[in-house]
Amino acid sequence: LAWLAVVSLVCVVAAAAGGAHARAPPRARRAWRARGSVGNETQCRLNVCAGSGYASRHGMVYTADFVVPPLPATVDVSDTYYIYFNTFFGDGVGKYNQIVPQLVLGSVLCGSTGAPDYKPRWCADGAGADAPAVRTWKFGAHYYFALYKNASRTDAVDHAVYGKLVDAHAGDRVRTTMALSAAGAWHVRMAVVDDDGNESDTRSSAITLPAPYMGLAKANGTSSWLEARYDALFAGSCWELYGLQSRANYPDFMTYEVTVADPLSRGGDKHPFPFDPWQIDEYPTCAYSPDHYAVTTDVRYTRRAQYTTLDIKYD
Repeated sequence: LAWLAVVSLVCVVAAAAGGAHARAPPRARRAWRARGSVGNETQCRLNVCAGSGYASRHGMVYTADFVVPPLPATVDVSDTYYIYFNTFFGDGVGKYNQIVPQLVLGSVLCGSTGAPDYKPRWCADGAGADAPAVRTWKFGAHYYFALYKNASRTDAVDHAVYGKLVDAHAGDRVRTTMALSAAGAWHVRMAVVDDDGNESDTRSSAITLPAPYMGLAKANGTSSWLEARYDALFAGSCWELYGLQSRANYPDFMTYEVTVADPLSRGGDKHPFPFDPWQIDEYPTCAYSPDHYAVTTDVRYTRRAQYTTLDIKYD
């Protein structure tokens, strides 16, 4: 099968018509280092990431399927693996604002205390860890954000919302879905799907986000996802990795199959198709990183759909 050789990423966006095609700000270098392991960092870059900016409005649906790869040949539980298809916002309110359902392994963020504080819960080895490190693939719906402590914006507090953490096995097909409703809530879900595309009720993880920053930013003047500040977002996929020291620590491949559609858009100035080509925006530089990664985008206007493929593999 093709997925045994490559990582295909296809991203699906179903969008309602209306409004100008806003652009998400350029992707900033990740400020999410607090999510990764503290030590055992390499000097070279490990990540492979790609994506594009989109307009954001109610009715849009982002869906991505991926096939879980075998575990790396060697897994050091102090290393960190976040593998995902996500959306994030450059709204300027908090330090970061990221909806990131993800496949995880190693020393990772794996839960939340829930309301009212939404403090992150970590799975890591060592003193002060909330739980043992994740030693096999798991996935969960996840929202990660940080709010500044003071007006000078010099320090921020991390927050997280996490759905159930679900065991994943090599060969599982897992679907990620993110949709903004007309009522202004994001619905986020990950689920294992069968060969007919049916989602499992038991092997699934879901969260609902009724307000940006889960309502903790009302003092900052924001309380609804339907505000103009959230009219643009960045959608993309990434292998966000920390601490890997050798080829044996890397996954061999992945498979993302995504469909991005805008069925109600008619094109033209008033109802443009919100489809810009994806670009790779983070390249690995380690000698043992994957040596093949390429992105292609296909737009079929008759179907009002965009198909993007990200291939990552070792030649």
